[in-house]
Amino acid sequence: MTKLVAICMLTSLSVFILACASAGSRFDDTKIQQIEKGKTTQGEVRQLLGEPSGKGVNADGSVKWQYYYSKSSVIGGASTKIFEITFDKNGIVREYSYQEIKF
Repeated sequence: MTKLVAICMLTSLSVFILACASAGSRFDDTKIQQIEKGKTTQGEVRQLLGEPSGKGVNADGSVKWQYYYSKSSVIGGASTKIFEITFDKNGIVREYSYQEIKF
């Protein structure tokens, strides 16, 4: 009987683990308020939030970084955080946007 209970518990744990998923890289969104347009550098953003999930270069030569983290759980629903930041040609923050979506 104890083997059966152990097998049931192990199976339940496996299903629970498989039912939870995440994508992207975690970042501390409370640190976004420390970022100032026209002042904060790429190095300072990297120090605050870590490496971005994605990087790109716009047609005007500005650089765009994206921080993305999504998690889902059968029990707790799902949430996605997206922080996009654009740097000018000198590596200074030009603009940024942040979204958190919960469903």
